[in-house]
Amino acid sequence: MLTIDEVKRDLRQIKNQQHIIQTYNDTKQQYEKRLEYLKNLPKNDENIEKINKIQSILTKFEEEFDENKLLDKEKMYMEALNKLSDETDRVVLMKVYIQGKTYFKASIEMCYSFESMKKKLKSALRKLLNILKKKDG
Repeated sequence: MLTIDEVKRDLRQIKNQQHIIQTYNDTKQQYEKRLEYLKNLPKNDENIEKINKIQSILTKFEEEFDENKLLDKEKMYMEALNKLSDETDRVVLMKVYIQGKTYFKASIEMCYSFESMKKKLKSALRKLLNILKKKDG
């Protein structure tokens, strides 16, 4: 059963997700380039060992990193955010969780008091959780 804390965590992860994917792709690409370079060197024990090590690392990358899973979660949350009937709820959640702004900064941008922002955010999270629960149920 999904909780408010899990929703908060997932929304924060979405904010960092594009960076994670880019870092993964850049790192993988560097290992692949290194592998191609090593394959063009003379075949001796040292080079074969290096090739095997890099192939092992690339295999582990493929096993442990599931870009589609990350993108599916992002899509699920974005669809749920778009189902919120109140645009203000959507904006509050986007500012704090997706854009990573502090409550204080978001409250200033939206012309809310700090306390009003906290209440609005709590309410928006509950509404989002209900939408996500309906989708699962």
